[in-house]
Amino acid sequence: MNKHSVTEHPKRCATCDRSYCIRVYKSDDCPFCDMAEQVLVESVSAYGISKDEILEIRLNHEENGEEDDFPALPAIEICDSHIFGIPQRDNITDLLSRMMIKDRFTKPDFKKPFS
Repeated sequence: MNKHSVTEHPKRCATCDRSYCIRVYKSDDCPFCDMAEQVLVESVSAYGISKDEILEIRLNHEENGEEDDFPALPAIEICDSHIFGIPQRDNITDLLSRMMIKDRFTKPDFKKPFS
């Protein structure tokens, strides 16, 4: 799992053009954040995605005031979609499937057969 201090990933997502498509937002005061992160890690692992592809961002109101930008923590962001609170595995796998499909069809070589 990569922490917020990581600045750049070796490749960028073709869908959202960010260095990390999968992000988990947590807070030290959040009682459910670790559980949500565990569900996320298990879900991405089932897709063969390394947990190193997840960017963990810690939001602490006192430090940077960003916590107010989220209606609830934990928050999971997969490309341009969000899940707030404790996620259901089905919701995460649905977003991961969409991410992979979008990524496949937004690449310039989308006419090549699936490998």
